Amino acid sequence: MDVGVNQRSTLTPAENGHHLFICTGRPRCMVEESQLPGTFEGIICAAGAYVEYQGKVIKALKMPVEKLDREHIVYSVQCTDHILYMKNHLQEIGNASLSGRELTAEQIEMLEKALKIVEDYQNIPDGEKVMYYNSKLSPEQLEERLGPDYHVTLPRIM
Repeated sequence: MDVGVNQRSTLTPAENGHHLFICTGRPRCMVEESQLPGTFEGIICAAGAYVEYQGKVIKALKMPVEKLDREHIVYSVQCTDHILYMKNHLQEIGNASLSGRELTAEQIEMLEKALKIVEDYQNIPDGEKVMYYNSKLSPEQLEERLGPDYHVTLPRIM
């Protein structure tokens, strides 16, 4: 559950000349303007791959996905304005996300409406962040195979 920002708590740092940013692992399309109170000057999204300062994009790193295809990995691509899922990967992504419970046809239809579903990732802009849902490799092996353009992490729940 998202928690709102206490406006008063952000005033003192701003008054002292500090620049305040919201920092999130989410893609930009998952952060609404209403989540950006006026005292924040910018936002850092997609685990640092996308940065806005005073309404201007100052950094937008893109991640090539071709190597993921070569490794036969099921993944989604998080872009600035949408999240892409390949249609033939929805069931497998749903299974990974739902701890093995299979998605119903109705649930798949709901996902298709909420997200941008594509037949393949050809001719699309690279995303800022990729979420992978299966791999026969460990995260360390996967990172080694993918090379320096990628940093593989596992989500941690505290």
